[in-house]
Amino acid sequence: MSVSTSSPFEQEEARIAPWLILLVIGTLLYRIAFVWAHDYSLFVDEAQYWLWSRDLSFGYYSKPPLVAWLVRASTALIGDGELGVKLPAILGYPLAALGLYRLGTAMKNARTGLIAAALFLSMPGQALGGWVLSPDALLLFAWSWSLYLLWQARTQAQLKWWIGLGVAIGLGALAKYTMLVFVPMAAWVLWRGREAAPARGKGPWIALAIVLALIAPNIAWNIQHHFETVRHTADLTNASQAGLHFKHFGEFLGAQWGIVGLLAFPLLVMLMVRGVRSRDDNARFLAPFTIPYLLVMLALSLVTAANANWAVTAYAAGSVWLALWLDGRKPAWVWSVILLNFVLQLGVLHYRDIGAKLGHPPSRSGNDLYARVLGWRELGRALQPMTQEQGGLPILSSDRMLLAELTYYVQPHPYPVAALDVDGRITNQFEMDTARRGLPQEALWVEFVGGQDGSHTTANDSAVAEPAVLTKNYERVEELGVIRVQRMDAPARAVQVVRVRRRITTEALP
Repeated sequence: MSVSTSSPFEQEEARIAPWLILLVIGTLLYRIAFVWAHDYSLFVDEAQYWLWSRDLSFGYYSKPPLVAWLVRASTALIGDGELGVKLPAILGYPLAALGLYRLGTAMKNARTGLIAAALFLSMPGQALGGWVLSPDALLLFAWSWSLYLLWQARTQAQLKWWIGLGVAIGLGALAKYTMLVFVPMAAWVLWRGREAAPARGKGPWIALAIVLALIAPNIAWNIQHHFETVRHTADLTNASQAGLHFKHFGEFLGAQWGIVGLLAFPLLVMLMVRGVRSRDDNARFLAPFTIPYLLVMLALSLVTAANANWAVTAYAAGSVWLALWLDGRKPAWVWSVILLNFVLQLGVLHYRDIGAKLGHPPSRSGNDLYARVLGWRELGRALQPMTQEQGGLPILSSDRMLLAELTYYVQPHPYPVAALDVDGRITNQFEMDTARRGLPQEALWVEFVGGQDGSHTTANDSAVAEPAVLTKNYERVEELGVIRVQRMDAPARAVQVVRVRRRITTEALP
């Protein structure tokens, strides 16, 4: 007869483990299968991140470098196909859920941790975010584990937790600068009440030193490139549109409801309202990582345009907070919130499939949620014979979307491209690179006909207005025609292609 020496805590973790594995591995495999089963092209940002990964650096125009580094690693592992590009995001969310599981378990028990992980992975917002490469996936991974490491560091006098915290925050900042907001939030948590004692030790300073050491190369890159990434990040606040925008506020608030869940979001708001004056230690730890950031984003949405994903970090701690509350309720509460979220997520993922099965496919209006990822592969293939016939001349365009998608989908891989700066102000990585290398002597000028969705096509497809900077610096050699591809149930996408050659001039290049 054997006697178990494991504690009740360990026994509960062992009982929960199969459910956690099913949740995390099941989510991972389902999202991989979704990408395999659907013939969607890369989003424009995904294609651009892939291009960045071909030329590793400590920084890029609009983002820190971690997303490019991880795409380089994933594509080296499984190839340059769409799945290889998306893999860091597909892995990022389940790994973030594991961090939240550890936090919920440390705060209360393994059941709470499992509920937190399920709430996080079932958020309807992950219907797109879960399989589309974005720095948010890497940010949430780093943020979730930073929460757990901070909780351990403040409750256990062990240096390893502070070292881990510094590494997590530093890597998160290399994914997205939003991670640096974690530092003042953590400082606030540490200096409140009984948490003041560990904050006076050397641990927090070691963690901060590690953060600075990890981001130092990116800081140096920004200095070398005149703080282009920092300037772009500041420009995202759309300060030029400042004013009271109640419509933007309503849209942003509605988007948060949709991201978190029909039941989960109002329940989380209820907890945040109660948590302002709460003396519960768990709530006092989680509230600074949830309430202030969400309020700041709501306020920002009132005075300018705010993207719906800007508040996502609030829902990492929010998932654990809601799990703590649900763990004390009847199982029906837990099942209702999580299952409803999964149903909504699956609905967003598969509404096209469901509509097709029922004989009601999405309209051809171009307003379909997936319209932006339809037709790029086909457009690249349609351009292939023309680029080969013209000797592999670089593609020249003023449209970032065209440049990103065509450099990925036209062979050889990546296809050479150059950006024509039409306003004299660098606004993307393509313009930055072209400014450094110079404009090509001869190129294929490629521009949309009828707009990106083909909705403004005129009777004369070739009547595309050319920017003054093109006609000033280039002369037409040959009009190669219009390439048009049908995008399943979306409007056709068409581009005009013109072979151009640099004019002989003594003026400086733009």
